[in-house]
Amino acid sequence: MMHITFITSATAILADSATAYRKFNTNYPNVLTMSLFDAKGSVENHEKSRILIEAIKKSDLIIVDLRLCPEEWVAVIAEYLQYARPDAEKIYFSIQDELMKSQFKLGDLTGEDVFQVLVSNGKPASLFVLDNEDKINEYTSKLPEEKRANFLQLATIVEYWMYANEEYVNQLIIFLAREYGEVDIHYLPIPYKPLIKDDLYIYDDKRKKVYDSLIEYEKEFPFDQEKPFIGVLFLGYHFRASNVKCVQQIIERIKPMANIIPILAPGVASIDVNRFRNLLVNESSKVNVLLNFVPFRIGAGPMGGNSNEVVPFLEELDVPIFHPFFITRRTVEKWKKSIQGIDSSEYLTSVMLPELDGSIGTFPVGALEDVNDDQTFEFNRQELVLIEERVQSLLKRVEKTLALQKKENRDKKVAIICYNYPPGEDSLFSASYIDTFASVINILKLLRTEGYSVPEVTKEQLMDQFSAGKLVNSGKWGSEKTFSGFLRYQSAAYESYMGEKKIYKELTHDWGHTPGTIMADGSDFLIPGMILGNVFIGLQPARSSDDKLANTYHDKSLNPHHQYAAFYCWLKDVFQADAMVHVGTHGTLEFLKGKEVAVSGDCVPDELIGDVPHVYIYYIGNPSEAMIAKRRTHAVLVSYQTPPFVTSDLYGEYVELEELLANYSEAEKLDPKRCANLNTEIMKKIHALHFTATTIHDIEIELYHMKRSLIPKGLHIFGKGYNDEEARNYMKHVLRYDRGSLKSIKRIISEDIGKDYSKILEDCLQEEMEQLDEVENQIVNQFIETCYFDNCLLASEESRKNCYESLKFGFHAYVNSMKTYEEKGLLQALSGRYLPVKLAGDIVKNPEILPSGHNLYQFDPRLIPEKTAAERGKIIAENTIAQYYEEFGNYPASTGIVLWGFETSRTQGETIGQILHYLGVRVQPSKGSFKPNYEIIPIKELGRPRIDVVIHMTGFFRDIFPNVIEDLSDLFLKIARLDESENDNYLKANTNRIFEQLSNQGYEEKEVFHLAVARIFGPSEGAYSTRVTSLIGERNWQEEADLAKGYVEDVQYVYGIGSRGKPSSQLLKLHLQAVDLVSQIRSNLELEVVDLDHYYEYFGGFSKAIEVERGRKTPVYISDTTGELVQTEDVKKSIERGVRTRVLNPKWIDGLLAHEQHGTQQILERFENLIGLASTTNKVDSWIFSELNSTYIADEKRREELMRNNRFALHSMMERLLESQTRGYWEATEDELQQLKEAYLQLEGSIEEKV
Repeated sequence: MMHITFITSATAILADSATAYRKFNTNYPNVLTMSLFDAKGSVENHEKSRILIEAIKKSDLIIVDLRLCPEEWVAVIAEYLQYARPDAEKIYFSIQDELMKSQFKLGDLTGEDVFQVLVSNGKPASLFVLDNEDKINEYTSKLPEEKRANFLQLATIVEYWMYANEEYVNQLIIFLAREYGEVDIHYLPIPYKPLIKDDLYIYDDKRKKVYDSLIEYEKEFPFDQEKPFIGVLFLGYHFRASNVKCVQQIIERIKPMANIIPILAPGVASIDVNRFRNLLVNESSKVNVLLNFVPFRIGAGPMGGNSNEVVPFLEELDVPIFHPFFITRRTVEKWKKSIQGIDSSEYLTSVMLPELDGSIGTFPVGALEDVNDDQTFEFNRQELVLIEERVQSLLKRVEKTLALQKKENRDKKVAIICYNYPPGEDSLFSASYIDTFASVINILKLLRTEGYSVPEVTKEQLMDQFSAGKLVNSGKWGSEKTFSGFLRYQSAAYESYMGEKKIYKELTHDWGHTPGTIMADGSDFLIPGMILGNVFIGLQPARSSDDKLANTYHDKSLNPHHQYAAFYCWLKDVFQADAMVHVGTHGTLEFLKGKEVAVSGDCVPDELIGDVPHVYIYYIGNPSEAMIAKRRTHAVLVSYQTPPFVTSDLYGEYVELEELLANYSEAEKLDPKRCANLNTEIMKKIHALHFTATTIHDIEIELYHMKRSLIPKGLHIFGKGYNDEEARNYMKHVLRYDRGSLKSIKRIISEDIGKDYSKILEDCLQEEMEQLDEVENQIVNQFIETCYFDNCLLASEESRKNCYESLKFGFHAYVNSMKTYEEKGLLQALSGRYLPVKLAGDIVKNPEILPSGHNLYQFDPRLIPEKTAAERGKIIAENTIAQYYEEFGNYPASTGIVLWGFETSRTQGETIGQILHYLGVRVQPSKGSFKPNYEIIPIKELGRPRIDVVIHMTGFFRDIFPNVIEDLSDLFLKIARLDESENDNYLKANTNRIFEQLSNQGYEEKEVFHLAVARIFGPSEGAYSTRVTSLIGERNWQEEADLAKGYVEDVQYVYGIGSRGKPSSQLLKLHLQAVDLVSQIRSNLELEVVDLDHYYEYFGGFSKAIEVERGRKTPVYISDTTGELVQTEDVKKSIERGVRTRVLNPKWIDGLLAHEQHGTQQILERFENLIGLASTTNKVDSWIFSELNSTYIADEKRREELMRNNRFALHSMMERLLESQTRGYWEATEDELQQLKEAYLQLEGSIEEKV
């Protein structure tokens, strides 16, 4: 009797197969027997593995489908399948796996036959491309005649399997029995094939009927023209679990509020856009909202598709696309308990990829539930069930979105929320790269123009209300009397609104009974905001109280206090906002307690934002944090532009030094006798300016880098693009870089005159660069004005042709930088319409992301590292190894590396490329894979040892690149198992050392090895950063060792095979003992290492932790990838360049001080960052603090400017200088200290007098 075995991770197929087999066996007994195995259980359960092997041994036919399974599962099952009989038929869908491919057999058709045919069209090999007759015929024709019949048999099996349900599995069993069994075929009926349409169609599940047009459907189900229309797109087949039943239940819930157009998709591949349009729109009806339950992108699955045609249609359709989804890899209970939310594969298919279409509302509405009604087969039956609370949330969000579409603007209530972190007067309306006060005024003007009910208000009036003694969070300078302008929310009303919600109980447990002591007066909560017509403007509350501020900004483990929650409850309960708008990057709402992704109603951000449509005005250059904001607060992002860039140039004594160098160069040619005196003057000036360079050439290079550095000029104002001069500069910055076949303008000019541009860059030949700049300026300016340039500027026709190609690219950037869709994007979001999407990232390296004003998405993590990023990462690794070798005479045993979601998204994987090259791994293109193909370079070819790595990742990286964590963990395991000596393989050597030290601690051997090979550490599940920034910010530390201790406690959580956020400070410390250097990439033109607290938090905290553990300092190298060439240097040099080009630069200072209130806020942040860098790296020399004092405090004119701009921030700046002296980082003279203290007391008196 024939025996068939199915092995798959699709429990839905297994469940239907079990039912189908019983039906078959009842009707046709004694024909065949069957075994059904769940892949996961078969791998993880030893007894089930044994039973599986026994079933494989006796099987006549085996079908294995391991779609979306981890590689290790595939490898284990491939090993088990070697027990199959040689004569058994073996249909293995994992045709890309070499072992499975070698075992595949169907008659005389081999796996290699199938593989070669499938890759012949240049796409990855997948049996699922056999989904229509034309493709099947095409592939069949490429095979030898004798193998075609078996290939057609394979196509039939695949078709049954693709559309597997109880009915079609039953037909598949009949087909297999007839074709491959020992039964008389006359005993069995002829099986019929799946009745599948190749395209979209309207489907009514109750009648089991399909409709080819909207008109045909409307005849049987007349529409109510008074109701809105909702399109529902869902799959007509299932893999892991059938969603049709759940979708139908949701449709029934929606019907009371809208007309439903239920559209069934045959798969996740290409769709006919015109047909899609005709099903959603006709003369009498058009959808208002689209609910898309289909994973991947619309019209594009894992094999590709035509999403490039779909997205323009979605823009034309102009309705919001919600993407609720079903969790098919976890039960409801496991999802509820999981901080992660969903695993990496469902994150990609159900969250990240749908966002590329502009989808919003990516949260689950259903998950698996165990159905323990079958003990016959070796799998646990599961089915999809609705998550009731999430379904209710979806319905309410859709209802509120429809209300936005219908409501007149004059009747809409809009809540505009700004920030005040840390709480106090010096940080009012703070946000990154944006003048929030000016931007809010622009938004109010826009709303008034569009008919919203809001009176005229000036910036001065707004700033007057949000100031000391008035609307501020926990003000430090106001009187004891509560400002009468606060809005009030009675604690009783808050308690009533919260009711029995879980969040309210948790807040009460953490903070006591309402209203508490934070921003409360009597029994009232104070709401820091004002109402202007139908618009509320207010301050997001502080995360915590003053005594708990440390580590609260990104800390999800701490619940917000009652007043924080009351603020958002008031917006919904009393103000009854139709929409909330958060202004700027970024607030704290998205970092509150809850799941990383796939949030539930118990997640604090979800509860507080409620079902109110949410718009988040977010910085275009921060993709990682933008995605957290989008996913955890259900936000439509509206991007805002980067401030314009200008060249740093030289100033003050640096100009004098440049003149001395020019005189020296001239004297060398005309009057050599002057050189000695000039050299003496130059050396004196170098010493006075604290340069470490000791030669004329080295100082020329340093000034060259200073002069050409790009720095941001001021802050952005919402709705305002670049002016012509700024756009011209931007175009030139864009054209600095080679981009594949598009050469930089300077390279084209250099080649035209026979010079080597790369050598000019490498040798920093300033005179030649200035000549190139002059010609480039002429070419670019002429092209902008006339679309041509003088032929005399380039000699060869080829040079002119190349130049025009590059100029066209640059001109596109020029135009897009001046036009912005920010205002349009905000209005579309507030109207409940579709907002087109663009990639978030670096506007200079990727100018295609402009114009701003679009919804944002992240770079596809499946493509990390991108080819260019991998190449640049290799250069970084080589630079770092070479610099270390030159300094110490040997290779580093292990390199500490920081993995940021921010940097990885913007560079598309430069740090990943760096890690791979340390390990001796390269990325190879592959037709047969949906992910990078990693190749381990033979040690002889590598020519050096494999350098070990210890990786500290941020929580943002963990959340948005889970697949990369898995890929790296697999690589670490493979490299640790290589047959190489420890002298050639430092990762293996360190793994063996750690394995020995852990072996005596009670772990199982397998667990010990997986821990020993793990290299990725980061914050705990749900956390995003460390306490280091808060310790520095709140001055809440005594010794530098306190910072190291806090850092280790917060990044001790290991991520790897078998571990996700497992605490192990001991393991981390074992790795720290081996780290010889810390490497950090600076990839961001907006930020030098002095500009962002996360720099000192991570590479600073990392290096300080190593120092404490090893008892000696570890070098920190910064690799700057913002220029034409990658430059690697010591962190001290990087800090000093940032200070010189920005913090002390009048051009940078003046640009910021043009923005009232915010300019001094931004400068204060740099003062704090320098304290952080000084305490973690000890590489901030005393002269820097002296220069800060000289530039900002001792200069009375500048101090007066700062006082007018933001006296409270100036006061904090002075406190930071005093702190630097107290902690020993600034060796201030008595005169400096006396002068600072006098200025401090004078300012303090002025503040107290005016408040």
